[in-house]
Amino acid sequence: MSTRLEYQESPEPVAVDGQSFDIPALIGILRARWRIVAGTMATVLALTLVWFVFTQKTYNATAVMMLDQRRNTVADVNAVLSGIPTDTASMQNQLQIIASRKLAAQVVTKLGLDHDPEFSTSAGLFGVFGMRGALDAAGSRSGTPQFEATIDRVLKRLSVEQVGVSTTINLSIGSTNPEKSALLTNAWADAYLEDQMNSKFEATQQTATWLANRVRQLAPQVQADEIAVQAYKAEHGIVDTTAGGSIIDQQTANVSGQLITARADLAQKAALYGRVAELKRAGRAADASQVVASPLIGQLRIQEANLTGQEAELTARYLPQHPKMIDLRAQMRDVRGKIGIEVNRVVEGLANDVAVARANVASLEFSLKQLQSQFGQQNNASAKLKGLQSIAASSRSMYEALLSRLKEVQGQEGFAAPDTRIVSRAVAPTTASPKFSTVFGVAIPAGLALGLVLAFLMEGMDSSFRRGDQVERSVGLRVLAVVPEMKDGVEPQAAVVRRAGSSFTESIRGLNLSLMTMDAGTSPPKVILVTSAVGGEGKTVVAASLARLAAKTGRKVALVEADFRRPSLARAMNVSTAFGGIAQALKGDLPVERCMMTDELLPGVSVLACNEAVRDPSETLASGAMEALLANLKAKYDLVIVDAAPLLPVHDTWPLTRIADATLLLVHAGRTSREDVLAAVRALRTMHARVAGVALTRSAADPRGAYRDYIGDEADSSSKPHLLQFSIHPKTERRAQS
Repeated sequence: MSTRLEYQESPEPVAVDGQSFDIPALIGILRARWRIVAGTMATVLALTLVWFVFTQKTYNATAVMMLDQRRNTVADVNAVLSGIPTDTASMQNQLQIIASRKLAAQVVTKLGLDHDPEFSTSAGLFGVFGMRGALDAAGSRSGTPQFEATIDRVLKRLSVEQVGVSTTINLSIGSTNPEKSALLTNAWADAYLEDQMNSKFEATQQTATWLANRVRQLAPQVQADEIAVQAYKAEHGIVDTTAGGSIIDQQTANVSGQLITARADLAQKAALYGRVAELKRAGRAADASQVVASPLIGQLRIQEANLTGQEAELTARYLPQHPKMIDLRAQMRDVRGKIGIEVNRVVEGLANDVAVARANVASLEFSLKQLQSQFGQQNNASAKLKGLQSIAASSRSMYEALLSRLKEVQGQEGFAAPDTRIVSRAVAPTTASPKFSTVFGVAIPAGLALGLVLAFLMEGMDSSFRRGDQVERSVGLRVLAVVPEMKDGVEPQAAVVRRAGSSFTESIRGLNLSLMTMDAGTSPPKVILVTSAVGGEGKTVVAASLARLAAKTGRKVALVEADFRRPSLARAMNVSTAFGGIAQALKGDLPVERCMMTDELLPGVSVLACNEAVRDPSETLASGAMEALLANLKAKYDLVIVDAAPLLPVHDTWPLTRIADATLLLVHAGRTSREDVLAAVRALRTMHARVAGVALTRSAADPRGAYRDYIGDEADSSSKPHLLQFSIHPKTERRAQS
């Protein structure tokens, strides 16, 4: 079905273009721009190869170190510096220390790298690697520009990194010599451990010096404080006992204790005496326990008991006046008298004990009062003494603590150990960097990525059409065919006859089929106008090729030239216009039959070319004579093909679009700008032209390239493979099949 473009001021249907790319569109871009991708990759790989060849190869030996959290519990119990923590910040600090200029200067000095040709550009003949340390030990090179430049070069070769989240550190230094790289790496690791030990040793020495100074400062102060305490005691007569208190305190405590004991003893003796005195008054003093306890009274009691027994016995035998009875009673009175005397003695003894106890209590109370009086006087002096003693004790405590710490620190000076240990020392590597596989493993995808970026960038910057889907999305017209460029020197319009199996001929064949079946249910168009937006689109070649292809099918074809400003049809068809042309036919000077020239390749094609300049091409083509001419040819020929002028430079073709049965718009693939194509479409819309579709001409891609295996030798060997691109309306396709 043809597309009748009605005139309207609506914008062109370009919203779909450029918004997104589907997979076929991406593949189409890559096919169109594959030379850019390949060229970019080749350039990148060539530059990479040159760089790889001329780049100095370096060897990187690696030493593995680990922060050791274990500590020496014998000599490092109270170390001056604590162990290095293993948090992230501390690990980064250690990495900065390893990469410091201080360590670099130590390694450079030790190995004489400032005279090594690899690291020092001013090294002389004596700058033999590894042999300069001892020679330059006497003179310091630090601070000179050469020395600092050497440090910079060494630091550029240094690599220090933490292994994951562990406390392991990888250290490596690059060199052109593998043995040198291992030596430098191990020397750097040793310098780092030595730096840790030196830091601890310096801290220990500084601490010991400070402690010694403080001890020397505190010793006189402690002595003065203790002398002040003793002088104050002597001044106030304060004598300390072995228990730590004063004499008065101790005497007061002793007297108080004795007084308590004496008072208890007095109370006991007074109670005992009171009890015995009470029994004595009752006449029962002999029953008192103290009396009973007397040995003498016990003996007398026994004698009294014996006499009482004898009395009982004699009473039974004698009268009371019997001399024995009288003598016995006299003995009993004597014994009882002795008992009374002994009881009185005991009672008097108890009274004396009470008096002695009371006197003792009184004496102790008097002594206690005297001591309390002295204690009150001594309290004021004791308060100040305690203050002096506190000051002296504080000074003594500080002095002893500092002295003890000083001894500990001095004992640790010979036991300093680093917090890092070397897990694996560096060995000479066998492979150098950069590696060929690594470099090109990066260069290949980088070149491909860069090529793709450039390809898509150029695609985005390209203002022309290269694929049929771009045209269809932008202008809303079907692309009937993609016509490739002929590259083997054969004239394209002759290829349809001489190269029947070429890609060019096949694309013209598809274009012809699309034109002949453009309207389902109606007869094929008989007048086909071939035009373009600008010149150089291949109008004459396509028009001539369509004419010859139609003639090959037995149809009678008239090929008319309507481009009066730049006529080229006679030269393209290799015909002579000496007997007349379209200008004479339009003016009526000659009949049309006299002006028609027969094609030498295919006699079925009659050519009506322009043989002379026309004064007013636009008016001539818009005249009734031109319309009558086309009507006459349409009646006599099976097909009339008009090679018209471009639409934008001039308006010659505009009136012909209304006469033609179908208008074919040609677009030069990769050259004609989209703005020109859209302007041409607007012109056709203005003239209400019956547009059959668009043909992309002079394409660098071969529409049949994907089917070369099937086509074989019939394909044009000079063409480049590409998919055949022309579309046929479904209804038209069914009609063609029927």
